[in-house]
Amino acid sequence: MSHPAGTEHNCPARRTHAFACLLIGLSLLLSSCTTTPSPDAGSVASSDSAQEPPETRKAAPKRKKAPPPPKRFVMTPEMDEKLAAPMLLLLEREAQIQQLDKKLDEAVQETVRSKAKLASQESRAEAASNLAEAEVALKTLKGTVKGLEKRPDYEHVAGLMKISAEELRKENYGGSLFLTNQIKAQLRDLQDRIESEQQDKSASIPAGTSSASSAFDVKLARLQTLLSEKDAQIRKLQRKLDDTIQEAVRTKSKLRSQENRAEAASSLAEAETAMKTLKSSLPDWDRQPEAAQAGAFMALGADEFKKENYSGSLYVTNQIKAILKDLQENLQGRETIAPVEGEVLLALPLTLKVAASGKAYERPASDAAVAWSVERGASPTAVSYKGPWIRVKGEGGRWGWIFYNLIASP
Repeated sequence: MSHPAGTEHNCPARRTHAFACLLIGLSLLLSSCTTTPSPDAGSVASSDSAQEPPETRKAAPKRKKAPPPPKRFVMTPEMDEKLAAPMLLLLEREAQIQQLDKKLDEAVQETVRSKAKLASQESRAEAASNLAEAEVALKTLKGTVKGLEKRPDYEHVAGLMKISAEELRKENYGGSLFLTNQIKAQLRDLQDRIESEQQDKSASIPAGTSSASSAFDVKLARLQTLLSEKDAQIRKLQRKLDDTIQEAVRTKSKLRSQENRAEAASSLAEAETAMKTLKSSLPDWDRQPEAAQAGAFMALGADEFKKENYSGSLYVTNQIKAILKDLQENLQGRETIAPVEGEVLLALPLTLKVAASGKAYERPASDAAVAWSVERGASPTAVSYKGPWIRVKGEGGRWGWIFYNLIASP
């Protein structure tokens, strides 16, 4: 094969030129690879995830919100004022109940003694049967109520049961029968109180009452309920006391007492004078519950005196004197303190139990001068209150005002 002239001479030059072009191309390719920005991880991940089918993708878990902290129960001045009055009145009613219980016991004892003097001819079988019924009722209640022995009202009934058994052994069948009737009535009252307490415990706070106002309403309702129960208990005890005194008077009338007429007349006159004196010195005499009771007993004593039941008249006038003495002691010392507008007197001086240390002030206000420091466990005597403030008498006869939340609640 023939070649054109000069071809062999140009072949190496062409090869060199082609090799140089190849090198230039490779260098351009390499430079383009180093300068092109690589895709970031986020875009790669997003593109990868975008390419994944929806069913393979997992939803990110949602973070639960933390529950809001419970609202703190904060007492307002209006709440304090609404709670203070029923709390104090509840303590006052409890003191009245204790006082009536004591008087009722004394009246029952006097009636039993009077019946013993009558040498009652009541049937022994009836008295023994009545006592057995009362014992069975007490044992049944004891078996159904846990911790009944620790209740003071149970101890009171158990004490009367022992006295009734002793009177039966002494052959005072009338006295034993009278006592067991008292026991049965008190057992019924005790059972009613226990059922009422159990109902109060089982009652739950309705849903949605976690706010401060609802908690306050529950507390106020509880105090008002307890106060109503104590008022009913006081009325019942007062009726029992009146009935017992009437029974004692009737028993003494049957005795045809030979008590001295002059002594009975003198005692009745003393009682009338004492009541008139106290009535004139006490402006709100008619509002005192003891006033109506003393007046009723005065009329009873005068009637029994006219019937020549001098023993019964003397017994009633002694009851009047005791009532007037208690009332006078309750009011003693109150005339030495200047009354404050809006101040409410308690029916009787009330011994309080201080649950927390604090201050006693000269006026019913937190910005008043401090009278003295009140220590926990102290027992000042309360005589009145104004709103949430209580006027108390401390050691050494000093007077001051303390806030109601310092005292132990019922």
